[in-house]
Amino acid sequence: MVFEKGMVFEKGMIFADVNNFRAALKDYPVETGFKIVRDKNEKSRVTAHCAINGCPWRIHASSLLDRITYKIKTLVPQHTYSRLNQNTEATSDWIAKKLCDSFKENPDIGFDTMQEIKKTNPSSFVKINYDNPSKPISKDEPTPDKESIISSNPVFKRIFISFEAMKIGFVNRYRPFIGLNGCHLKGPYGGVLISAIALDGNNGLFILAIGVVDCKCKESWTFFLEHLRTIMSDALPTSPWTIMSDGQKGLDKIMSEILSKATHRRCCMHLFNNFRAKFPGVILRKNFWKAVRAWNQRVYDEAMLAIQGISKKAYAWLQKVHVEARSRYTFDGRIRNDHITNNMIESFNNWLGISRSKPILTMLETIRCKLMGKFQMRYQKALQWQSSVTLNIHKKLDKTLYESRKCKVEYAREQESDIRDNEDYTSNIRPHYVDTDRWRAFTATTSEKIGKKTKEFQKEGL
Repeated sequence: MVFEKGMVFEKGMIFADVNNFRAALKDYPVETGFKIVRDKNEKSRVTAHCAINGCPWRIHASSLLDRITYKIKTLVPQHTYSRLNQNTEATSDWIAKKLCDSFKENPDIGFDTMQEIKKTNPSSFVKINYDNPSKPISKDEPTPDKESIISSNPVFKRIFISFEAMKIGFVNRYRPFIGLNGCHLKGPYGGVLISAIALDGNNGLFILAIGVVDCKCKESWTFFLEHLRTIMSDALPTSPWTIMSDGQKGLDKIMSEILSKATHRRCCMHLFNNFRAKFPGVILRKNFWKAVRAWNQRVYDEAMLAIQGISKKAYAWLQKVHVEARSRYTFDGRIRNDHITNNMIESFNNWLGISRSKPILTMLETIRCKLMGKFQMRYQKALQWQSSVTLNIHKKLDKTLYESRKCKVEYAREQESDIRDNEDYTSNIRPHYVDTDRWRAFTATTSEKIGKKTKEFQKEGL
């Protein structure tokens, strides 16, 4: 008897032989989700009970007089607990046996399936990198020649995934700023999950691409960045890309080779942790953050001079990192982003939760489902918005408008005015453009509203 999906064991059930019963007993925990323990697994008898203490489920089968046919003689069918989400019975051998007949009937099933996926997801981008190792026929030959080598099963190494919604959404709507980092997987197979994260118009996380690699090395970063460049190729000629990372060893050189038009920004929190470990002191810490948050060179120079006065070694260590990668006043204003930390990557890793402990395919499927839910939830919320300006930007505007009452607006010429507080900003009202790095970074999606409010301030004489 073949144990099919939906079938249950019954007392008196007959099986052709012990192998048929063992196969049925192997299928049962996979089908039902209950874990069993085999007490006896002999040719003449097989006995098993539920692995959970206190559960009464038990089964016993043995051969009949012909010593071939098998029959279930004892069965307690009830389980007293809910099914488990993890099961060790579905081994690679079990899966292979289940799919063997299907592959024999349709040898091209894998190709057809991939073609169907490609047809229904024409713009999704998936690349898999694997190694096809070789092994000697004889174990006695440590260095066999070519004739004594045969191919072994391919070994998975790396995968890169960017779904259609990720690619199109980023290229058409988002700022050219990407956070890049890798976190170690917690499962039994190890590996590293690399992610490329951007920010949407509401400053929420937008996952652009993910990948799983064996380790953080030159080959892995090259594999990921080359495919990342592929999905950004439509926008690369015109966009001033910026990539933020924790400054992994050798990443700057790889980026300069693959993404030559992109600038590299360092995560200042990661830089600060290294700085604090080498050079402790409250004043050094304060001036470190004053330097990286500086909106003009004067404030930056003041902070760096203070660090130099306390510790020349700390000053020299910090100078090894290019100022363009760690201070706001040097950031490209066209990026419309003033982030100095890579916290969005840490938020993404926390959002994954226990998914990082699952097998690779299960983890990737979990991420896909979570992304679909996240996109749908944001879409439903966006339908309720009454303005094209997002909610978080509205809050930022309201705070800025309140603080702007301390400013003084003076007419300069034609459509230009000077807005004076502790710093001077020259505002060109007609195109709603402000000629400072701080204002350019803030006006990512709100330049029109700022322009209108600036006109109101002028009418009110603020």
